[in-house]
Amino acid sequence: MNRIIDELFNKVKSQDKKISSNAVTALSFILEIHAWNIPKEDRMSRYSLFVPQEVVEAELDESEQAEVVKFISDEIENGSEFTAGLLFAMGQSPAKVGLLPLIHIIERYLDKFNQDEVYQALVALERIMFFKKSIPLEDLRQIIAETNLLNVISAKILSLQVISHPDLKSTSLRLLASLILLLNNSTEVIE
Repeated sequence: MNRIIDELFNKVKSQDKKISSNAVTALSFILEIHAWNIPKEDRMSRYSLFVPQEVVEAELDESEQAEVVKFISDEIENGSEFTAGLLFAMGQSPAKVGLLPLIHIIERYLDKFNQDEVYQALVALERIMFFKKSIPLEDLRQIIAETNLLNVISAKILSLQVISHPDLKSTSLRLLASLILLLNNSTEVIE
């Protein structure tokens, strides 16, 4: 295990909420750096104001990235008070390591999430699936066809009597439309 990642895992579990929150943010940045393959020389200008230099310079191979996603998944499953932030962090992960664990979390826990957590889960899914475009559409189509995502997301949104989160309705409708277009072999999926 990478020493920096191990330290961040311990900080996420800290009793000090500020330390925990900052560690979740650092994990998010690390995953984002690796998802976008940001060169070392560009990292400091983008992230040094937010996290320590050693975090910005951390190099993770795919198995270490998967360990971070697994840790985040476990924290969400254990009911972390930082679930919304952890979902956001998961959405920053490279699609190859983050998509299936995120789908598992959504299928299993979306009905238990509050509106902010639902929003973060849906934004994370949309980002991993459609923004980086690192997984071919045919592979995404197959993954979605083998899941219950459309039903789970639809059921959760329909169960909300009042949607108080300002962007939840538009995000959920956009994501559901994209998933339907994807399943129907459309090439118009989020361009």
